[in-house]
Amino acid sequence: MVKVAVFGDHFVRASILERSLNKHLSPLLGKLEFASCEFDYPMGAPSSDSEIREYHGTPAEVVELASDAQVIICHMPPLSKNVLRQLTKLRAIGCTRTEPVNINVRAATEAGIPVFYAPGRNARAVAEFTVGLIISECRNIARGHQSLASGVWRGDLYLYDRAPRELNGQTIGLIGFGNIGSMMPNLLKPISRRGTGTLCWRIGGNPIGMVRFDLSKLDQQLVIFQIADDRRVQYMIAMVMVVDLGLELFIARAQGFVGHE
Repeated sequence: MVKVAVFGDHFVRASILERSLNKHLSPLLGKLEFASCEFDYPMGAPSSDSEIREYHGTPAEVVELASDAQVIICHMPPLSKNVLRQLTKLRAIGCTRTEPVNINVRAATEAGIPVFYAPGRNARAVAEFTVGLIISECRNIARGHQSLASGVWRGDLYLYDRAPRELNGQTIGLIGFGNIGSMMPNLLKPISRRGTGTLCWRIGGNPIGMVRFDLSKLDQQLVIFQIADDRRVQYMIAMVMVVDLGLELFIARAQGFVGHE
């Protein structure tokens, strides 16, 4: 029997993880014995320290629940070097996050414990959110809502020279074509009939393929960056945006700041 410690929360429920593990792992490993708990994420603020960037719960709670565990399946618990040192029976860690920032991966690797995680887990949600940002910004939805909530009618948003054009038929430029960027064309088809070329980058900033184009010669109204925060790519973006493109909207779907005013 394989003992599994499951650390869920109010976003990734422990019961859902248990059902999935029973469905997919039990046929391979046999009967699983679970010890589960849930932390208060996303209701409470996450903690961080010099070793782990973001976590919920305490090291003591992790050690208590997972003391006999051979496998940990988790979302947000702190798995520091000291915690891992105390979990002598642990053989593998599965993290449901796109990046295991709650785990000292180096310490786990040195201890011979593989760490599995889920890059691109929320790619579709982020792509859909990007479309929502486009519509909200272009149609003044957020500005109008904020004003009305304050009891102010923004009639100036409807002036001829300020009211936004309809999105249908406008050119949309995609820069970055990874897990998220590759979903954008299908999501944007109902909005725009025209698109532009893309730049493709591998993790680490090394180009795997590039479609070269001159942004300054494109009649481009809207540019979306789907590039993760990479300092070596930021300079390219900053240089591109210096060109006078006559843009109406610039949406950066990056984890960090990639543009300059």
